[in-house]
Amino acid sequence: MLELGDARVVIQGFGAVGWHAARFLAERGAKIIAVSDSQGGTRNPGGLDVAALRVHKKSAGTVAGFPGGTAMPRDDIIGLDCELLIPAAQPDVVTTGNAAKVSARVILEGANIPLTVQAEAQLAERGVLCVPDVVANSGGAICAAAEYRGAGRAEAFTEITEKIRTATGELLDRIRHGTLTPRATAGQMAEERLGKALTLRRKF
Repeated sequence: MLELGDARVVIQGFGAVGWHAARFLAERGAKIIAVSDSQGGTRNPGGLDVAALRVHKKSAGTVAGFPGGTAMPRDDIIGLDCELLIPAAQPDVVTTGNAAKVSARVILEGANIPLTVQAEAQLAERGVLCVPDVVANSGGAICAAAEYRGAGRAEAFTEITEKIRTATGELLDRIRHGTLTPRATAGQMAEERLGKALTLRRKF
């Protein structure tokens, strides 16, 4: 079990997803030890001041040069020693070429397909839990569906929280009692939901 109060977190990307992930986790006691964006990275083993880092990012346009951390090459962030890694920048940043460098116990995929399928399988063999993008960053799709139905902000956020919590719980339960990788398990869940939805279609 990963306790947030003891977790060291590394985040690749400090846009909407990365910033909110950092804020949310820091509020719950996690230590954000490194963040990167397209222009560079910054690290502080004692924990970065997330609010100050956001101010710096807005002013400088990058996390690079943040006075509260030590500069580092942006791509080196993948190999930092941590419990939780959140790739929230772009696709295919973790591949079979660098997956062996990952030390995180859990990877939350904040970007779309930030890990290749082969890398996910390699990490699964090592016991690293990768929560796939279709679950971890599904909030946008859920919000769009809620807004299409006319839901307000509060209702949409409540629905996002409930659906992601439920999907993550189901994913973890299936992984514990199954043999599939997390992505294959998530795909199985999606197929079952689509199959159920198709039975509810109206015929005209």
